[in-house]
Amino acid sequence: MNFNDIKVRLRGLEGRLLEDGIYKVVWEEIERGEMDPISQARAVEDGDGEDGKIKSHYIKHRVRRLNDELATQSTTSSAANKKKRTSHGGFKLQVQRLH
Repeated sequence: MNFNDIKVRLRGLEGRLLEDGIYKVVWEEIERGEMDPISQARAVEDGDGEDGKIKSHYIKHRVRRLNDELATQSTTSSAANKKKRTSHGGFKLQVQRLH
């Protein structure tokens, strides 16, 4: 599942429901054998060669990476929306503050 599919699936979730949704996505990735290579590498490094530990660390790292990607996307989207709101016809609108 690509990141855009994951975003669509998690849209509208907040707080613990979002966190649970991310864990569900990660678990389904594991069941399908679709492992994120970066999370997998970190898990192997942390897992001391024990399969249970590797799986546990994989979940931790993959959830962290998805949270980071969602936060990055949110920040990027907010910045794009702000830029869109403050520009018109290619010219930046000047906001004058009155004291």
